[in-house]
Amino acid sequence: MSLSSSTIMPSSTFRHISVMVFFMALLMGFCAFGLISVTSIISGWTKDISDTITIEIPAFDAQKKVILGNDTIQNQTQIVIDVIENDPAIINIKSYRPDTKATADNRFDIPAPVFLTLYLHTDRASNTEERIAKSIQESTPNAIIKTPTEWIQNIQTTATTLYFVFMGLMACVLGVTAFVVAGVIRSQLTASKETITLIHLCGAPASQITNLFQSVVIKTVLKGCVPSLILMALIITPLATYLNFEGSLGLYWLSLPIIVLMFVALTVIVTLWTVSNALRDMP
Repeated sequence: MSLSSSTIMPSSTFRHISVMVFFMALLMGFCAFGLISVTSIISGWTKDISDTITIEIPAFDAQKKVILGNDTIQNQTQIVIDVIENDPAIINIKSYRPDTKATADNRFDIPAPVFLTLYLHTDRASNTEERIAKSIQESTPNAIIKTPTEWIQNIQTTATTLYFVFMGLMACVLGVTAFVVAGVIRSQLTASKETITLIHLCGAPASQITNLFQSVVIKTVLKGCVPSLILMALIITPLATYLNFEGSLGLYWLSLPIIVLMFVALTVIVTLWTVSNALRDMP
């Protein structure tokens, strides 16, 4: 039995779905951009700090609860440098101190912390960071030390949070899309119940009616999804340059057809489930 979509569905039935999918695909495209960006940034950060130790000589002694003078800070800095400068595991030492004179009245001697960055050999012993940290802590108890392991833990926590946000947003986009598509299909099934029942009684199998809905809805979804992702490709190219995008644009281009497949797969599953459930209640 040959059926056409116009038999049970006017051409305008699912038109607004394409508009909805257009904007949902835009959100998915931005989420994919965010996920790739986060992955690249986290990878770069981890690589940059994997061979470094950071040390802060603070302007406030938390143990004694007193503000340290600049002379004291400089003396403590020199003590730390004397302890570590001949360590064979250290390649280089860089120091940084914020300039308080640019924003403060020269009549005041505002203490400022000193930050030291230690660059380590890649092929160092496994306990090198702990050994150096212990030596520094023994000579300068109020020094604040951050080893690569501690930095990486903080970075991974941030990465996990961002992954959760982007993945959660993508799940919400797909969930809303599924809900809207299922609602429209149920509405059309109700509106055309008599026609569909008659067709079903005349010998059209449930699979044929389901395929009819699937073909129409998939075409509608593609009409919204494909132009949206083409627009995203045009937006991301200049945006990636402006934002100094650290990820692979090739990987991003690859993610766009995957997004299309996700919408199509979602449409097939939702349509199959919705129409099959409706047809069970028909004679």
